[in-house]
Amino acid sequence: MGKDSLLKSTSKKKGKGKKAEDKDKRAQNAAKKKNAKKKSTEKKKAAKKKAAKKKTAKKKTAPKKKSSSKKSPSTKKKLTAKELIFMKFTGWEPKKPAKVAPDKDMLKGYSAPPFISGRSEEETKRIKELLFLKFDMDHTIAAAEKGAAEKEAVEKAVAENAAAEKEAAEKAAAEKAAAEKDVAEKAAQEKYEEKQQPDGKGIMPPSPPLDSGPDPMKSALFIVIGILFLLMIPIIVLSISNADRYYLKPKHGALEIWKGDFAPVGKKRMIILHGVQFPEGFSSKKVYTEEEAFQFAFNYHVDKASALQSVKGMPDYDEIKAELKRAYRFAATKEHRKILHKRQTAIDLAILKSKAEIAASSGTIEGTKEALRCLKEAEALDIEEADALIIKRKISVIEKRAKKVD
Repeated sequence: MGKDSLLKSTSKKKGKGKKAEDKDKRAQNAAKKKNAKKKSTEKKKAAKKKAAKKKTAKKKTAPKKKSSSKKSPSTKKKLTAKELIFMKFTGWEPKKPAKVAPDKDMLKGYSAPPFISGRSEEETKRIKELLFLKFDMDHTIAAAEKGAAEKEAVEKAVAENAAAEKEAAEKAAAEKAAAEKDVAEKAAQEKYEEKQQPDGKGIMPPSPPLDSGPDPMKSALFIVIGILFLLMIPIIVLSISNADRYYLKPKHGALEIWKGDFAPVGKKRMIILHGVQFPEGFSSKKVYTEEEAFQFAFNYHVDKASALQSVKGMPDYDEIKAELKRAYRFAATKEHRKILHKRQTAIDLAILKSKAEIAASSGTIEGTKEALRCLKEAEALDIEEADALIIKRKISVIEKRAKKVD
């Protein structure tokens, strides 16, 4: 019992001693850690102090920057895409434009140089004429037409001379042949008369042969020709009546005019009038006369000419004339022909007046001559008295202007 209690007491003392040692070690380690933390914080503080000292030294040594008087730009409002598209940019203009005072001394003795100058007066005149020369397509076309007309007239005169010479040569040859024939016939007649006269022996000329009556072949031929002629008469009459027949056929929004052939039967199409229809109240028949059928084609071409003339600007007079020329083909009455004659005269008058105005506006001698020529040609047309008076006044005005220019 005593041993056991001693062992227990010693073991307890040993256990208590170990625990105390562990506590001491722990306390020492904690103290070491605290010392290490203190040293690290002190090092950091010292480094921060050194860095602060360096910064202050740099600030002292560096030169001071001038304080900018400008204020920082204010933030602008962003523009939308629509505002950017419709934004207007005007040109820059100075608030006070610069003004230069004129030099009065220079203006006193100033004289503009001549517009055209040459080595001599003749050369200056020649250059001036070249510079003020005007080209007119109508004048060029008229000159070309005039040249073609002159060429045609020369060719016609040469052809007429050749024909006259040929006719004269043929006439001379015919007269010569006729004279020779007359001489030969006269000689033959003289010989015959000599033979017909009785000679000294009392020989008489032979008597003429007796008439044996009509030839039966000739009479039969005449009978056959007469029968054929009688058969051809009704065919010719039917052909003439069929050629005077006209037919009107509306088809696909157009009107076709047909004419009978020169034959007992048959017909052919003359023209198609697009956009033309039967007017209200017009009697539809199987066969029409020339006047009834042609009035549609006549009105068609006259209306086209009127539409071309009413176009804005300069009308195409050549095309208008062409339409009126086509209408002449279908002018079946005197009234229609009078209408076309008036329209043609009015167009010729308008063309000549416009040419005269263009030529007179040039202000040159050639222009005034051309204007007078056009107006005199217009005066010769079959126009009304009012138009004739207007043209006479224009002629007098241009003649006075031409005298001033001369």
